[in-house]
Amino acid sequence: MKLCPNDCSGNGVCRYGVCECQMGFDGPDCSYAACPNLCSHNGVCHNSTCYCLPEWRGMDCSKPKCATDCSSAGICVDGSCKCLEGWTGEDCSIRLCPNKCSYQGVCKTDGSCSCYPGYLGDDCSQVECLKNCSFRGVCNSETGYCVCDEGFDGIYCQNKACPADCTNHGECDVASGKCSCFSDWTGEDCSSPRCPMDCNKNGVCVDGKCYCNKGYEGVDCLDRSCPDKCSNRGACQDGICVCDHPWAGVSCSERECFPACSEHGHCFDGTCQCLNGYSGAACDVSPCMNDCNNRGTCEAGVCVCDNDYMGIDCGQFRCPKGCSSHGKCMMDNSCNCDLGWTGEACDYMSCPRNCSGIGACREGVCYCPEGKSGVDCTVAMCPSSCNGHGKCVAGFCKCEPGWSGLDCGTQICPKKCSSHGVCRKGTICECDAGYSGADCGTKLCVFDCSANGECHDGLCVCKSGWYGAGCEKKMCPSDCSGNGICRNGTCACSPGWKGDDCSQGNYKKTVHCAMHCADDCTNKCARSLEESGVVKGRECYLSCSRKCFTACTDRHQEQLDARAAAVAASHLAEVEGRGLSAVEELEIMSRSAAAQM
Repeated sequence: MKLCPNDCSGNGVCRYGVCECQMGFDGPDCSYAACPNLCSHNGVCHNSTCYCLPEWRGMDCSKPKCATDCSSAGICVDGSCKCLEGWTGEDCSIRLCPNKCSYQGVCKTDGSCSCYPGYLGDDCSQVECLKNCSFRGVCNSETGYCVCDEGFDGIYCQNKACPADCTNHGECDVASGKCSCFSDWTGEDCSSPRCPMDCNKNGVCVDGKCYCNKGYEGVDCLDRSCPDKCSNRGACQDGICVCDHPWAGVSCSERECFPACSEHGHCFDGTCQCLNGYSGAACDVSPCMNDCNNRGTCEAGVCVCDNDYMGIDCGQFRCPKGCSSHGKCMMDNSCNCDLGWTGEACDYMSCPRNCSGIGACREGVCYCPEGKSGVDCTVAMCPSSCNGHGKCVAGFCKCEPGWSGLDCGTQICPKKCSSHGVCRKGTICECDAGYSGADCGTKLCVFDCSANGECHDGLCVCKSGWYGAGCEKKMCPSDCSGNGICRNGTCACSPGWKGDDCSQGNYKKTVHCAMHCADDCTNKCARSLEESGVVKGRECYLSCSRKCFTACTDRHQEQLDARAAAVAASHLAEVEGRGLSAVEELEIMSRSAAAQM
């Protein structure tokens, strides 16, 4: 008879070596407490505890599990989430929007509303006004219409309002808020009737009627008015009375005297009223003899003479000739002459400083003796007036350059020939070699710059393409590229080079050409190979040989590069395996490359 392990731990019956455990126990030897309901076959039992599969829950794994545990926003019932208020979705992860956004917006995943244009608010229930009423009014969210601030108008308060809407007698300029009145109206709000021609600015307009300023009349205050309408004794012309004969005065109210009264009377009602003893119809008859000859005033029949006259009728001069009108008659009956006049009667013109006592004065002009000049004969004259070649200063000639002598009559060489020549005949400079010009002050250039440059203070500034002290040498193109000799503007190229500037290789496809490249590149890259190794040496040699081989062949650069690289690579492998010196390695590479040409 087969035995059971641990004799089923006293918690079961052994049958044919297998424990049949009592209810509540489990395991090969019935030593483990059993899990409730055997975990409903939806989990694993271990030490009396159910470990449920991911989609199940509960002590016995009998309850279906909800997705994401209902996102902590709902209750899981039989595997389905019953969401709390404000949440929705299979796993209650979607937040509901307030009032379903009033069906006037889109509910976003964070529970906020994205309102359609024209709506706003947390639930999009408010109507939005256009352009926020231009910040000049208040939006009525129920109607969506703007209630504009005072002074503004329009659907979204975008316009400035005009006063009284221009009373329908004008047009409102919404930009400025000012009325543009129709032709028959005026005023800030166009409410006042306009007067004809705005009264021509000569009156005040009241209710369409002109009230003219003083001096103006007419329906438009254009006409000038005359005082008292010229007393009906004349015509009003532009505000001035043109009186009928015999009337006068600003309003034609005075009778005119005829003949007109002199200065010794005034007209009154057509008759001259005389003054100071004057008589006659025009008050022109003097009570004084000869009317004082117009040289004084008649007072009570007696002449009171002016300062320069005397006598019963003021007919005599007090001073000789009355000082000839060129002076003042003094109390002692002598003349005090004006400046520029002299003589007892001030009847002679005087000269400045009386010609300094050395000249003769005639009618105010000094006639000076020889050697003197000037308005008062004080200026000393120079001999021959310096012959027009100098300036007279205090009687001495200050000669101009090129002239000398007491009278500047002797011509001399300019600037003493600048110390670069000899003065001949006192007037002509004979210049030293290398100098020219009237004063030998101009330094000459070599060959006069050969017409290939400009001379500056004896030095040639050559034109492009020329050089030399006298610009006599023609330059070669690109200075022959360093591959030839320049001879009179033409390159004489070194062997292996050609072209106007010796920049083109002329080697033929020969072993000699290739060996020439190989030798040059070997020498050039030997140091690089020794110091930096085979790789750097190979790079140096390949770069050098490409440039040199290009001049030796007519093949395309791409073909040359490929061949040179292939040759160099194959022989590089050879030299690496043979352990040769750096120079020997390059010689092998160069000979191989040349052999391929």
